[in-house]
Amino acid sequence: MKRTAAFLLVSILLPAFRCSQFPYQPEPEPGVTTGSAATAEGTIYAINSGRQICNPSISQDTVNLKGCMLWLNFADTLAVDVPDSFPLYTKKTDVQHDRLTITDRTNTVRWYMIKPADVPVDKEIQDPEWSTHPNFLAFLGKDAANKWDGYAAKIAPKAAFKFNEDSLTEFSTPHIWIGGTPASFERDSGETPGSGFATRAEIIGFFGTDSVRIAWSILTTGIYFVDYSAANLQVTMIPRPAGKDDYYLESGLISPDGRWIAYNCYQNLEQIEAYAQQLTADSRPFLIEPRAADPHWWRHPDGRLFIVYSTTGGVTKGDLAAITDGSLGYTMKQEVRLFPEGPAYMQFEKINQPQELVNLPFKGGLSPDGFSLCTGYEFAFIYNFN
Repeated sequence: MKRTAAFLLVSILLPAFRCSQFPYQPEPEPGVTTGSAATAEGTIYAINSGRQICNPSISQDTVNLKGCMLWLNFADTLAVDVPDSFPLYTKKTDVQHDRLTITDRTNTVRWYMIKPADVPVDKEIQDPEWSTHPNFLAFLGKDAANKWDGYAAKIAPKAAFKFNEDSLTEFSTPHIWIGGTPASFERDSGETPGSGFATRAEIIGFFGTDSVRIAWSILTTGIYFVDYSAANLQVTMIPRPAGKDDYYLESGLISPDGRWIAYNCYQNLEQIEAYAQQLTADSRPFLIEPRAADPHWWRHPDGRLFIVYSTTGGVTKGDLAAITDGSLGYTMKQEVRLFPEGPAYMQFEKINQPQELVNLPFKGGLSPDGFSLCTGYEFAFIYNFN
């Protein structure tokens, strides 16, 4: 694997991955490239040019929102193109984190959810992430008492649903897996896993199924999940990696089959790793790669499974459209084979060496069709392969 010679990172004391820890109200840097730029593999497109965004994730919808990016705004003026059909989406934002936006590579807003018109969040929105289903998102909302609630959003028709009240934190980074046909056993539809979570009936009412798993983190304790298709609903914590008791765990993403999760594990900007493990109370953590960050699952059209990650932990500080020599980091993909029923040494296997996708760090994952990457923190970009 290629390694960058110097990581251009912002040094901070608390978690490096979430936008809430990066200085607010950034000033656009002079001379920032705001158009597109070509590389040997494809083209990079600037989004919300010259301004900071956070929590990027690539679209899981390859039909209506193909190659688009979900992101969270800061306050001040946004630099996006807004269709006339979105009269409520004003570019001037007086409130930080007041909306979710989905933008295509032409920097045009394709969908949004803004508070309080579309979602009943009292204060700020945080940690949006596309679910494994193309029509659903997960995010956090701060209420009037400064407590954090968990939400799901349906893209079409636009709707919001509170799946947890008061049990999450600013860094809980929720993710939602949505499967197919529910299991066959009888369930108590009014049952709840506790800790402020929605009942099974409420989950079915919003998602159309109880084949739903929700994962989140409590930064200093660990990663948790609820399986709404289980016979007995409960909140379960997965075991921490050995020797990492004082590390932060977050940004967990559930695998396409709903049985595994990949996540960040870090202490500071120089001690960053990524792990994958089963969503069970007795699972074993498997190291994806030292210095890997923001791992995303990706299934090849031929059925092979990969983990896509960035070699840059923390906030990438630089204009990716102007600096394409690898000095900012790389985006890699590692093929993996999972055999959860086998002995521990067989459960997680890395196949061959990781492959470099592009000599730029992209944190928002690879689109299902393999054509698009996205990223954002200081500046935001969508990348399209040739």
